[in-house]
Amino acid sequence: MYSTNSNQSSQVVKEVDRAVHHGLAIIPLRLEDVPMSKQLEYYVSNLHWMDALTPPLEEHIENCAG
Repeated sequence: MYSTNSNQSSQVVKEVDRAVHHGLAIIPLRLEDVPMSKQLEYYVSNLHWMDALTPPLEEHIENCAG
């Protein structure tokens, strides 16, 4: 889940790096419209993004789980 906090977290960058290294699928869900850090952009810039910018969040999660 992409937000201001996750964008600024060094731990999130490490987790994304490990996911990429192990060939795991990454499905980014954007909760806030904030510019992406260079570190995260390196890993997820070419992925299809799911947006959950408008409330309620639960509706977006249900749509992703589809």
